[in-house]
Amino acid sequence: MPHGNPNGTPGSAKGNPAGALNGTGDGGARSNLLLRSPRPPYPQMALQMHIAGEVKVRITVENGTIVNVDASGPPILASAASRWVKANWKFNPTVTGTFVLPVSFVLH
Repeated sequence: MPHGNPNGTPGSAKGNPAGALNGTGDGGARSNLLLRSPRPPYPQMALQMHIAGEVKVRITVENGTIVNVDASGPPILASAASRWVKANWKFNPTVTGTFVLPVSFVLH
């Protein structure tokens, strides 16, 4: 079954591109919510173990600052995605809310 977001690009899944104000949304770089959202690197151990899958990253943002990140999915991928998002993603300073975004890890 083909996956709708094979490259793991945040915000490219179907949904409201602007997200939901103060709620859950699929905000991507084009929605003016995210200023920077680089795709996380594939964890080396997951590559060696042939672990792939989709991670759902739940990000809580207050005035553009990420205050909490939780992720669900294969544990090794969820942990890596959560750490990467918190350290490397940047939201617009006017953004406040909670957003759930997909991050896909696909073996080629």
